[in-house]
Amino acid sequence: MGGGGGGYDRPSSNGGSREGSGDSDEDGSSSVPPPEPDPEEETTGDQSDESNGTDDEATPEGSPATGGGIGASVVDPGEGPNGTPEEDDSEAEEEDTDSKTDEHESGQEDCEVEHEEERDDEDTENDDNDQEEDEEDDKDDDEEDECLIAELTLLHSPNPEPLGDATEGDICSVRFQEKAVCVVDSQGRTIGAIAEPWVSTLKECIEQGRQYRARILDIDGGKCEVRVTNKCLVHQAINLTSVNTAVRDQLHPELFLSVETTSEEVFVVTADESRVGDVPEPWAQLLKECIEQGRSYQAEVRDVTPEYCKINIRNGTGDE
Repeated sequence: MGGGGGGYDRPSSNGGSREGSGDSDEDGSSSVPPPEPDPEEETTGDQSDESNGTDDEATPEGSPATGGGIGASVVDPGEGPNGTPEEDDSEAEEEDTDSKTDEHESGQEDCEVEHEEERDDEDTENDDNDQEEDEEDDKDDDEEDECLIAELTLLHSPNPEPLGDATEGDICSVRFQEKAVCVVDSQGRTIGAIAEPWVSTLKECIEQGRQYRARILDIDGGKCEVRVTNKCLVHQAINLTSVNTAVRDQLHPELFLSVETTSEEVFVVTADESRVGDVPEPWAQLLKECIEQGRSYQAEVRDVTPEYCKINIRNGTGDE
């Protein structure tokens, strides 16, 4: 057989020669070329890059970016992660301050309420003390005025003869005799006795030297009603008799007059000693006896007409 140069060459798959294929392997350029990029993907990538660039430009300096790329959202200043506005720190501080102020004011109100309750308690205690003092004063006054008596009563066991001679308006004496407190007329006769719960006080005061009178108010058959009061304690409206017409025109209501007495009569005079009129009985006798005992009286004009002059006689200053 001949030399190796006459061998059989196997055809290549592509219709080329084996020789051409070997040349390609030696150069190393026969590798598979990369696939061509999809136009839609390139377009999407470009748009994403542009979007990232725009976001970067819109982000202010010093503000952290939340991320780039597709679907990333940018958080504005003052917003929370959910897009809701964040509360301002100053507002929170104001709320804290207001809360503290409310608590302080509430505390002050509680203190004021406590102080008011304490003051109310003090006022109640003071009122109680004042009431006790007033009650004590009333007791003192009652003790001092124990012998100041003004009572109405029906006489017990009336004596028909002196009662028959008595008339309404008569002023009688009150005396303690025969173990009873009796009403005695001007002639010393007993008209009747006093039998009331307060007669024991009356008896004690008479024994102490106090004097009383009994004015007859009503006589009805064998019944006699009298008013018992302190003898020289007078507050009585009286019509003057023998009115001096020369001074009557000078008189007017609320004019004060003086009460004078002689051995026989009791009369009223003006400030210049002009005589106005006389005090009628039985008051004249009563006033005379009391003036002789050192009492003093004054008169106030109540009404003046051509027919009469009405005055009110009462005790002077310092008398009981």
